[in-house]
Amino acid sequence: MYNAVILIVDDEQTYLDTIAETLKEKDFKIVQAFNGKMGLMLAKKFMPDIIIVDWEMPEMNGIEMIHELKKEEVTKDIPIIMCTGIMTSSKNLDTALQAGAVDYIRKPVEPIELTARINSALNMASAFKEIKNRNEQIELQKLNIEQKNKELIEINGTKDRLFSIIAHDLRGPIGSFRSFMEILSSDYDLSDKEQLTEIFGMLKKSSNATYELLENLLSWAKSQRNEIAFQPSKIELQNLIKTIIDLFVELTQNKQIKITLDVPENILVFADSNMLMTVLRNLVSNAIKFTPNGKNILILAETIKHECTITIKDEGVGIKPEDNSKLFKNEIHFSTYGTNREKGSGLGLLLCKDFIEKHGGKIWVESVFGKGSDFKFTIPIHDEL
Repeated sequence: MYNAVILIVDDEQTYLDTIAETLKEKDFKIVQAFNGKMGLMLAKKFMPDIIIVDWEMPEMNGIEMIHELKKEEVTKDIPIIMCTGIMTSSKNLDTALQAGAVDYIRKPVEPIELTARINSALNMASAFKEIKNRNEQIELQKLNIEQKNKELIEINGTKDRLFSIIAHDLRGPIGSFRSFMEILSSDYDLSDKEQLTEIFGMLKKSSNATYELLENLLSWAKSQRNEIAFQPSKIELQNLIKTIIDLFVELTQNKQIKITLDVPENILVFADSNMLMTVLRNLVSNAIKFTPNGKNILILAETIKHECTITIKDEGVGIKPEDNSKLFKNEIHFSTYGTNREKGSGLGLLLCKDFIEKHGGKIWVESVFGKGSDFKFTIPIHDEL
């Protein structure tokens, strides 16, 4: 092999010179070492194509040097030829090959034999490298296939969950619409304003629930496909939360629920406004659903270092310990009814989790069954420099 680098390790200068001269005539590049320790150092520095090492040397013999070379990741695959004039028995040959040598030459060295052995070792090393590269490519392809398969499983899981939610949770409100339409299209006494008001109130509640579900479905589907742009900016947290509370004035009045805000005016967060509003809208909506009439909801915020923790605390029905871990799991379709039989899909919490994690935050719940729940999440604060 033209211009291949050969490291020769031998404590006898005569043999070093003889082997070096022979190989230089064949256009090999030669590196010389006078003992095993120097040979190890030069092997790591020059990364030779072949190492020719003597057996008996002071400080570190050839077998010990081979063992050290095979321990190192960078040198373990370099072909090594043992060259000796003393350790020449069949047992010695077996010892060298067991240590990791690929060939064995007896001194005095014949130039033709030496060149042939080196070329053979180089060809074998080249074939080994090609096989190794192919194996690495196959392994990468295997990992890529496994990753793609994992992504397909997740996509199918997302699709199945969407279908499950659509089939399960849209059936109720759409069924209600159909029932109400059948009532109104029948011989119903339209002059009874009290009953009409009740029916239209139910229709409104059903349409609001359907709209909320569809809004979450659309947002969650986009989030799963990474189609929602993440655009964080400086946000005054108190004003944003007040905007969210205003959306639920009618609901809180109907259930006589009081929402108290404990958020300092000076808190500025660094967040995507649309995502943060979606998170707050879902959490406040859930708190209202699961809080009995006449109870309270508290929204508070506190900052620690570069992070803000927001808590939505309700005096609602609470969550059973065995159900707590199901709330934020993508593969589990978990939902419950509110205090006035309001239906939730469980999808809103998954959407909250996705959006909070895009901010580098976390979301969790602390709850006592029968006494209420604290939904908490973290987002980065805005550091004004």
